[in-house]
Amino acid sequence: MAFFANLILFLALSMTIGLGTAWYTLEKGLPITTRQVGPWKIWYEAGKVGSDPYTNAFVSRSGWLPMTSTHALYYIAKTDSKNRKISANCTYKLTGKPIAADWWSLGLFDEKGHIIENKAKRYAFNSANTLRKIDGTFTIWLSQKVHSGNWLPLTKGDENSLVMRIFGPQKADDAQAENLIEKNLPVIERISCQ
Repeated sequence: MAFFANLILFLALSMTIGLGTAWYTLEKGLPITTRQVGPWKIWYEAGKVGSDPYTNAFVSRSGWLPMTSTHALYYIAKTDSKNRKISANCTYKLTGKPIAADWWSLGLFDEKGHIIENKAKRYAFNSANTLRKIDGTFTIWLSQKVHSGNWLPLTKGDENSLVMRIFGPQKADDAQAENLIEKNLPVIERISCQ
């Protein structure tokens, strides 16, 4: 009887550890599958043939159909630049520099990768419709209340995450060009909370 009790305990513990580490890997990533740049995370193998099983599971769970990193880069942020979760009760200021790419977009999504419905029908900004200064820098505001300029509405009850999609990154396989792109990713600053 003790043998069966130990076997059940062993199986339960094994399943808990296995499922827990799989969840952690999909949620946080591993150094071999992801790279963290401030609040932004990128899954480098997304969209590549023969990518690792954790990246495949992450892509399946997110519902994306990503292109390879030579054609597009996808950066995800669920926190501000001080590692605080993006909250619908706060106002955020995203400050970005020119991105060395053919086109980019920055959108607000829920935890399942869906756009967040809002009355203003504002879902994303991109390199073609973002108001910028003469030097190419831009500011995008996130808040529940309407804000002048580039503004994306946060809605209560949603797990908010930002996705920066960079298409046609200039010399995407060149480490120096990639570092320049990552150096210019927007800073996410929490301004105030209700």
